[in-house]
Amino acid sequence: MIINCKCGKYQFDVKKSELGTGHREVQCGICNLKWIHGNKSNSKNYLFTRVFFLFIIFFVATIVALDYFQIFIIYNMPSFQTYYLAKEQLIGSSEAEKAFKKYNIDKKKIFPSKI
Repeated sequence: MIINCKCGKYQFDVKKSELGTGHREVQCGICNLKWIHGNKSNSKNYLFTRVFFLFIIFFVATIVALDYFQIFIIYNMPSFQTYYLAKEQLIGSSEAEKAFKKYNIDKKKIFPSKI
């Protein structure tokens, strides 16, 4: 495999096994210039995957925390009632139903039924 020095003046014949598959810092033996050799598109793809994975973990952790502290949140922050009512209508939740009964929350005021 032939790699070119970043200065553009020199070329080197290197075995592919010596470079490996990922990024590797290489140095010109003549001008001592250092650079990273490897496919940069893989690093962008890897970065996107990591950021996306962290976003999903954060999103799931937020939903879990909202469900875990449901009664505390409904009692102390009434504005979150709509979240729990919407969740109950979409997927059903017996815990939400218990919390609404416990704190006398009228679901009909927030989600009126259309007949």
